[in-house]
Amino acid sequence: LVMLMNERRYDDALAVYEELNRESGGGSPTYLYAISMAREGRGDSIEAVMEPIDSAIAKFGTPLPSEAANFIMRRGQLYANSGKYREAVQDYNQYARLMNDKVSPVFYYERSQIEVNARMYQPALDDINKAIELAPREPLYYVEKAALTVRVNLFDECIEACQTAIRLNPDIIDTYRILGYAQFQKGDKTAARANLQKAIDMGDETAKKLLSTLF
Repeated sequence: LVMLMNERRYDDALAVYEELNRESGGGSPTYLYAISMAREGRGDSIEAVMEPIDSAIAKFGTPLPSEAANFIMRRGQLYANSGKYREAVQDYNQYARLMNDKVSPVFYYERSQIEVNARMYQPALDDINKAIELAPREPLYYVEKAALTVRVNLFDECIEACQTAIRLNPDIIDTYRILGYAQFQKGDKTAARANLQKAIDMGDETAKKLLSTLF
């Protein structure tokens, strides 16, 4: 079955999983999860992909046991992919509770991204700071913090995050564009121009448009 999925033979995989689920009495969360994956692989509607996950979660009953955590996470990801960001955040929150908050920095990073899309900026900032706390050497998290703080006009925090990101990895182009914009907003036009130009030299077309707009 794994081979069928790896070979992208989703119709074949789906037929097998649905038969296995019928043989189990239709109550196997594991097979329902697999059915959702196969349906997604072949391009079914979000409703068709979500339905077996909802059914699997219902099988666990309430209160949900920790074994339901991956199913909740799967549904949260589907919500996020379909633009239902607040529903996604609720599932991510429930996943964290089921895991007793023993989650990875990647979890906090992903939830932060969803919270930004939901315009939940303070929770997003809290989560990206938690990701940084758990993985202080990951430059991507500082870049994402910079992108968030510049959005909410926290320019000093943005500049600090950018500078840390550059120390950890000087090759992330977005960092220089964000840094340049934040420096411009703080009135440091010389540094702003230099960092926007550096982003341009690295191939950032957005920085080119920004430079022409600001100067």
